[in-house]
Amino acid sequence: MSLGSVAFALVLLPTLLLYYALPAARRWLSLLAGTIACCLVFDLVHLPVLLLLTLGAYLAAVALEHIDGRRSRRLVLLAILVFLAAVLIGFRAAAFVRPGSFAVPLGLSFVTLRLAGYVVDVFRRAIPAERHAGKFSAFASFFPELASGPIERGSGLLPQLGAPPGLQYEAIASGSKLFAWGLFKKIVVADRLALFVNAVYGNVGGYDGAAYAVATVLFAVQLYCDFSGYTDMAIGVGRMFGLRLARNFDRPYEAKTIAEFWTRWHISFSTWLRDYIFLPLVYRSDRLLDGRLPNGIDPTKAAYALASMTTMALCGLWHGASWNYLLWGQALGAFMVGSVLTRKWRARVGRRVWAGKLRALRDPARTAMTFCLVCVSWVFFRANSVGDALQMLVAIPAGVASYAGLLAWAVATGAVGSADLTRPLLLGQTRFDLFVALAAVSLLILVERLQARGNVRLLVFSRPAWVRWPLYAAFVFVMLVLRATGGGGFIYAGF
Repeated sequence: MSLGSVAFALVLLPTLLLYYALPAARRWLSLLAGTIACCLVFDLVHLPVLLLLTLGAYLAAVALEHIDGRRSRRLVLLAILVFLAAVLIGFRAAAFVRPGSFAVPLGLSFVTLRLAGYVVDVFRRAIPAERHAGKFSAFASFFPELASGPIERGSGLLPQLGAPPGLQYEAIASGSKLFAWGLFKKIVVADRLALFVNAVYGNVGGYDGAAYAVATVLFAVQLYCDFSGYTDMAIGVGRMFGLRLARNFDRPYEAKTIAEFWTRWHISFSTWLRDYIFLPLVYRSDRLLDGRLPNGIDPTKAAYALASMTTMALCGLWHGASWNYLLWGQALGAFMVGSVLTRKWRARVGRRVWAGKLRALRDPARTAMTFCLVCVSWVFFRANSVGDALQMLVAIPAGVASYAGLLAWAVATGAVGSADLTRPLLLGQTRFDLFVALAAVSLLILVERLQARGNVRLLVFSRPAWVRWPLYAAFVFVMLVLRATGGGGFIYAGF
């Protein structure tokens, strides 16, 4: 399902009009109509699956609120979680066994996590069970979030559905701007970078280590713009309906550690893993390992390591039943565990290395190192096979060193014009494609840096109308002219 398609616009506009035409107590009908319309347009066959999951979670939550016995409540919770997991795993397994002939229902992974988190929250008595079946259905399957999230919590979205605000121009305007920015990130940045990335990852044997490094860095940016672009579009649509949806990205590539990166990337998913898998595993592992480990091994750190690796293994397998995804998750988990286990040693080394005038370089160096480690994990995520991933990782150091040597030689001898320095950057594409890609990424970095210092939207919105509207028109014109074709759908829609 593409939020930037004409088909989605034809669903959104009448849904939005109906939403504000209905009384506040009936607006959930419009949201359900939007979900059904999206399923009719994009995935009619699997609509019954979505209804079945929603009904199961609704009944289980109501039952959990009625039952007092701890054992009985645990059995109900276990039954619904097994049911949700069985549906997800069953469809994933069928798609894996019969690729191309069997599809996973639209948004199944995200809906499953949303419903599982909701039921666990009701079990923990963190939130009451929603008794209104219509509003609960609107929460379970809010149509802009179907394909790629964010993964809403019941405590965040359900109260808003119970008391939706009236029509506000600022909500429509700000939502439209955020939607346009997300669309820019998708069709101009992500889809343009996909041309470079697909050329290399689709023909690993035809390139060298320097090209692998460039393609991997570009993939890191492509994935971020593709996924955060979808998120911005979904959140923007939510704003149009007067709803505040969960934040999903917070400039993740500015992180100074892998753990910090994970808290900034796909936030609704990483916090879901933290609250429902990682923390319960840590608490239980710590109690289980206490007094059972050899002297010198800290049970708390051992529990952290065990919980981290297990959580990230499940994270990888959630993306797909593939060794690539499993190794991607384990790489991130190993980096996080290594960061915790070496924290004191790194602090001592850091005080010596980054002393004096070099202190100002410490944070940029940590950010650069974290980005490099993340890119190592992205190789497993993007490569078509483990063999391709290992071939690329082995070749990258030598390829980068060779290109750096060529660049140094060209600068030292004044042969910059004659040396073929652009070949590892073009990756079979045109210089125009490279120029557009670099210009779009530069604009992205500029806007995110400005956003870090203040609210860019309010800065633009505060300008006079004669400044704003020509700016909006120019932005739309540039986006339509520079959009890339052939970038494909949203990457995370496949999960």
